[in-house]
Amino acid sequence: MTPLLPQPVPWPAGEALPWARDRHWEGVTALGSVAIQPVPHRVDEETLTAGLERWLPREGIADLRVRCQGSRLRPSWHGANGLYGFVGLPAGVHRFTIEDPLGRYLPARFSLSVADRRAVAESLQRLERPALAEDWRLLVHRLPLRPSPGAVRRPGSTGLWGEVRDAGDRPIPFALVQLQTRLHSVAATATTWSDAAGGYALDLDGERPDPLANPADVVQRDGRLCLPLPPAAGTAQPWIELMPVLDQALVQGIATGLAPAGYGPPRASGTDFRFRDGPGGTLRDRVPLRIGRQQRWDLVLI
Repeated sequence: MTPLLPQPVPWPAGEALPWARDRHWEGVTALGSVAIQPVPHRVDEETLTAGLERWLPREGIADLRVRCQGSRLRPSWHGANGLYGFVGLPAGVHRFTIEDPLGRYLPARFSLSVADRRAVAESLQRLERPALAEDWRLLVHRLPLRPSPGAVRRPGSTGLWGEVRDAGDRPIPFALVQLQTRLHSVAATATTWSDAAGGYALDLDGERPDPLANPADVVQRDGRLCLPLPPAAGTAQPWIELMPVLDQALVQGIATGLAPAGYGPPRASGTDFRFRDGPGGTLRDRVPLRIGRQQRWDLVLI
């Protein structure tokens, strides 16, 4: 794997393009505008200092549909590092969307500021070294994707799945779901949203057995839920255009009682909704999480 820290770059005359093509991370962006690396979401990365998680080695996700709104450009897929690289995007702020035709991950949208890189591209095309040195890592953007409710999950992993349902037992699509969890004895949260059919899934990679718990492999967890507000009259945009961006600020805001744009205030489990052990199952104020297992618990409004 190419080192993730800056390395000295030998630049013999006339070898700029071969150098760019032969690199894994650097080569994607040497002639391009921006590169995006979608990766499976990990709860433990949410506790890292902002920006640090983007340099940890992670597996990429193939066969996604990555698009830049308002542009006909399509990215190249680089299997060595999981990057989708765009070449020729003009400078400015661009909105991107990611969808998974295979149904493994929920869709995502985000905005990126793309720098003007025409001078860099022209220099490399002339087999010249660019006049301005730049940190290629700043052109790589990692985006965690949440698993879809129907995704196949790893045996032995800890997680919840189910449906978000109203008091009349009807599914609620696009609700934000947050679970208070634990990472190595540190309080944290896991956040996702329900899909168009009301289903949700939470993978909790950081959950580990606690020898002091009674019983040892079950821990009680609280939850929070934000319901989408009714769309404005005449709104015909697809949901992916209205979906909030699940960044660290939004995740922390839900945990502290702040409603994201387009959503009602966060609701607490035990007060506004309960966990139900499958259709017709037992209702609980808190979810008993069994470490190392995937469990179905529906979220039902009171």
